[in-house]
Amino acid sequence: MKLRYFILALSLTSFSCQNERSTSTVNPFFGHIKSIEVHSFELTKEGENFNTKEIVDSLPSWIPVEEYGLFFTENRKIHKEYIGTPYNDGSPDTLTHQYDDSNRLFETIRRSSIANNNSKTRRMYNRHGKIDAINVFSATEELDSVFLYNYDSEGTLRSINEFHNAKDYEDFVASLVKKYFYTVKNMLRIDFYPKNPHTGKHYYAKRITQKFRKNGQLFEEKIESGGTTKNIYEYDSSNQLVSIHTYDDFDQLIAKTNYEYDEYGNIMLKKHQSGVDSYSYRCDYEYDDKNNWIDKRIFISDNDLPSYQVKREIQYY
Repeated sequence: MKLRYFILALSLTSFSCQNERSTSTVNPFFGHIKSIEVHSFELTKEGENFNTKEIVDSLPSWIPVEEYGLFFTENRKIHKEYIGTPYNDGSPDTLTHQYDDSNRLFETIRRSSIANNNSKTRRMYNRHGKIDAINVFSATEELDSVFLYNYDSEGTLRSINEFHNAKDYEDFVASLVKKYFYTVKNMLRIDFYPKNPHTGKHYYAKRITQKFRKNGQLFEEKIESGGTTKNIYEYDSSNQLVSIHTYDDFDQLIAKTNYEYDEYGNIMLKKHQSGVDSYSYRCDYEYDDKNNWIDKRIFISDNDLPSYQVKREIQYY
């Protein structure tokens, strides 16, 4: 039985993992959408005209170009999506999602042009409707990875046991244990205990402590793993993320990122500065009559001309 490492995006109601898309409170799509197809292009100016070339080369991850396709059911659930690297001239992978009678995500089937990348993910729920287990199967239908969720008597998540290889699952010794603590109101602590491959015992490796406001808004995150990194999140009156300040062990500012948004909640300007790298970009959007953007032009640094363009073709029910 061959197991591959599987990355799980965990959502814990208000205690959710934070990333740029979720933290910036980008507005959801407006209207009853049937499908969205997205393509990105590199722009070059010749005379009065722009030449567009679809992107197939690797670009820095901070440039907000993307390629994907989303297909929705009539009850607004994602039925199918195309995923892959945005700079891939091959066929994208296809994810097909199936839902149970309670309208909960039950099964995801991944089909790839590379047969070994095919997989199937199944989710099981407890009687309270919370995730109980996630099983990932390989292209050969063998059990690939397992995630087991443990709750207390009040239904609060207390730990996740992850099995990332065949031997650990057969011995039923987790490859990684994540323990969740809610010792203080509006605060979540996650401790990580991977298994030592030589001794077979778990050891403390990392701690993430997140602090939230009463509305569930994350405002501080501390990551302790050898050294300590602390992120401070600030929001505007519309609950949109406007800055992230990152501090080191000595409480010295080592990085900062600032955001500005347009009236629909899409990122209009992003500036990042650190001792390692600095960059900035701004975006100009064109919207359809439902106020979903269909064209995004990306200007790098203070350039007067756009460097990239992202187009979205949206169909509605």
